[in-house]
Amino acid sequence: MSAASTAFCYAAGQPGRWGVYCLTFGLAERGGSFDDVRQKLQDQIQLYLEGAAAAPEAERAHLSRRRAPWWAWLRPFGKMLRS
Repeated sequence: MSAASTAFCYAAGQPGRWGVYCLTFGLAERGGSFDDVRQKLQDQIQLYLEGAAAAPEAERAHLSRRRAPWWAWLRPFGKMLRS
């Protein structure tokens, strides 16, 4: 994992009920506001990257290739196509 990498994340919801998803690492959070879930996911990504950096080399390689399943990637793109 390089410092210059970009993570693909998206949020979906309405007032009082939000979900935010990081497809690059297969992470997700839910909460009551966009700002809340954005911060939770940002913290989760930071912990994930710190854990991956501290892992043994073989495990680090596996963690750097972790992604959400292919079908999870379809949801945001499907919404963009319908709008």
